Amino acid sequence: MIGILLLIISVFLFNIKKFYASLMLFFLFVTNGFQVIPVNWLMMGSPLDKGTDLAIVYILFVTLKKSQLISLILKQNPIYKWCLYIIIFTTISIYYSFFFLEYPLTNIIQVYRQYLVFFSFILFFVIPLPILKKVFHTLALITIIQSFLFLLQIATGSILLLAVSGSENVTTTLSGAYIRYYNLPALLIPTLFYFLFVYKFKNFIYFYPTIILLFLTVIGPLHRSGIMAVVAAITVYTILKKGNSIYLAGVAVLIISVSFISIVNERMNEAYLDLTATFNSNLNLQNIDQGDNTIVFRIAHFLERYDYMIKQPLGWLFGLGLISDNSPLVKKLPFRNGLVSEVTGQVIQIDTGDLIYSPLLLTLGIVGTIIYLFFFIKFLIYFFKNFQYSNFAIIGFLTILNGFFLSMTGTEMISFSFRVTILLTSVIVCKQIIITNKSIHENI
Repeated sequence: MIGILLLIISVFLFNIKKFYASLMLFFLFVTNGFQVIPVNWLMMGSPLDKGTDLAIVYILFVTLKKSQLISLILKQNPIYKWCLYIIIFTTISIYYSFFFLEYPLTNIIQVYRQYLVFFSFILFFVIPLPILKKVFHTLALITIIQSFLFLLQIATGSILLLAVSGSENVTTTLSGAYIRYYNLPALLIPTLFYFLFVYKFKNFIYFYPTIILLFLTVIGPLHRSGIMAVVAAITVYTILKKGNSIYLAGVAVLIISVSFISIVNERMNEAYLDLTATFNSNLNLQNIDQGDNTIVFRIAHFLERYDYMIKQPLGWLFGLGLISDNSPLVKKLPFRNGLVSEVTGQVIQIDTGDLIYSPLLLTLGIVGTIIYLFFFIKFLIYFFKNFQYSNFAIIGFLTILNGFFLSMTGTEMISFSFRVTILLTSVIVCKQIIITNKSIHENI
C-alpha cells in the first residue's frame, strides 16, 4: 500500500499546487523508486504491477482534470499532435486485438497502458517553468548519486542499484571475471548532456569530477554500442555547432584515454571484428546463425519476426496486435531466435533488451512503427531548430540522437523513462520559446 499512499499524496500535492513535491513523487514512480526502493515494497498490497503503473494513473488524473487545455496546447504547439497520433493508433489497435485476434483484454491493457505516457505533456504544461527546471536539476543530482552507487558495484561486486525495469537479472560476467552490470541510472544520458552542455558550474572543481563520474558510468557496463553512441552524439553536436572545438578535443582525449584500458580496448576490437564478419557474410533468414556474434543475433531476431509478421492478415498495419510475453497466446508463436527465459526455459517471443525494431513491429506493425519513429524524428528536428532559445534543446536533441544510434543494440527508445524525459525536456523548451518571444514583442 506504500505506492498507493504515495500516489494519493502526489495527487493531493498537485491539487494544492505543490508541484515540485508532486512531480518528484511522479518521477519516483517513473523510475521504480529511483532504483533504490524495491518494487515489491513499493507495490505491496497494490492491485497494480509496478511503479510505472502509478505514474500512468497520475498522468490520467491530470489529463482528465486539465482536459480543457489540450486543444489550446495543440493549437500553440502542433508538434504534440504526434502524441495523440500514437495514442489514437494504439487505441484502434485495442479493438483489432480484442475483436479480431481475440486476445485477453487484461493482456491488451498491459501493453496499451505504456503508451498512455504520451499524455504527460499535458502534465508538464500545467507546471511553471522554474519548477520544471528545478525538478530536472534534482533528478540530475539523484542520477549522480545513482552513478556513484553503480560504479561502487563494480568495485565491491555487490548489487547496490535496482534495474529501472524491475528485473532481478542485472549482471553478466566477461572473461577475466569482470562483472558487467546493466542497472544503469534511468536518466544517465540526459544527465550527462545536462552537466556537459547546460548547467553552469560555479567552480570547475565540481565540473571535472561530475563529468568523469558520469562518463565512467557510461563505460562501466562495457556496452560497446553505448560508449560509441555517446561519443558519436557529442561529436555530431560539436560539428553542428561549428566552433565548440573544446568539446571535440575533449571527446578525442576521452577516446584515447579509454582505449588504454585493456578490457575496453578488447571489447572495441571485438566490435570491429563482429562488424567486419557480419558485413562480409551473405546474410539471409535461411543461413543465418544467431550464435555467430551479437550483431548477427540481432539481425536474426529482427528478420525472423518481420518475416512472420508481414505474412499475417493486416500484419503490415497492426503487427500481431497488442500482445506481450505474459499472454497465453504467445506460446503459439514459432520464433527460435532470442534469449531463453530463466523462468520458462523457452525463447522469449516478444520482449527483448537488444533492439527496438522487433517489439515495435510485432506490437504496432509497419504503420505504427513508422508513426512511433517519426514522432522522435519530429522532436529531433524541433530541438535542433531551437538551440538558440534553450540549452535544454541540446539535451533533447542529443538524447534522441543517442537513442537512434542505439536502436539496433538497445531498447532505450521504447522505455517509459525515455518517453517521459523527452516530453519533459520538450515542454521546458516550449515554455522558454514562449517567454523569449513574449519578451521580444514587449520590447518592440
